Amino acid sequence: MIGQYSYPAQFYDALQSDVDYGAYCEFAIEMCGRFGFEPTTALDLACGTGAIALEMAKRGLDVTAVDMSDEMLCAAREKIAETEYDILLLCQDMRELDLNDTVDMAVCALDSMNYLPDTKSLKAALEKVRLFLTPGGVFVFDMNTRYKFENIYGDRDYVLEVEGLLCAWQNHFDRKRGVCDFVLTFFEEQEDGSYERYDECQRERCYSEKTVRRLAQEAGLEICGEYSDFDGSSVGEKTERVYYVLRKPN
Repeated sequence: MIGQYSYPAQFYDALQSDVDYGAYCEFAIEMCGRFGFEPTTALDLACGTGAIALEMAKRGLDVTAVDMSDEMLCAAREKIAETEYDILLLCQDMRELDLNDTVDMAVCALDSMNYLPDTKSLKAALEKVRLFLTPGGVFVFDMNTRYKFENIYGDRDYVLEVEGLLCAWQNHFDRKRGVCDFVLTFFEEQEDGSYERYDECQRERCYSEKTVRRLAQEAGLEICGEYSDFDGSSVGEKTERVYYVLRKPN
């Protein structure tokens, strides 16, 4: 599957520095509260370098974090080792999720579900999450919308720069296939002032809200809400990211 963040994991944290992981975690916990229970166990699916997993642990949750990238998990392990928290890290594809026990809450952040290449894969991942949710458990994830693929990504190029790192980012969105290819070139500054180059190709697929609803229902999950932000804002024509709230029936 294309798009597994094989480039150095430290780039990921640098380029996601403006993400409010704490707010994401609080949103998921709030969604659980709407159904009358307080989660004690949680899953961070496609956990990356473990930022949300740590936010969950800080809130007293027993956390399992899963990612299919060894490099991301190594970065997560190093980050967690600097804290007082004990988080179980597993190297797994979300379509083949296999936990030792169920969890009350699951989160899959930062459009990770868009990396699933087709509806069969998306349904498989949803079915696995349902299998390992406790009855009444909540699954929160976000996906990029067609509006974002067409109007923000499209065939546009971007340059991102943080201290010691420059990223040249080229996009191509195939509207007919609903597939967006990202060509990323990183230049990392070295101690001697030179730059080392890394290249990465990634792919995301666009899934309509209608398709996500259908697959979630086929996977045995209830659709409890779709939002454009953590404040509960409704989804509109120009929404760039949809936050889905699903629940396993009691």
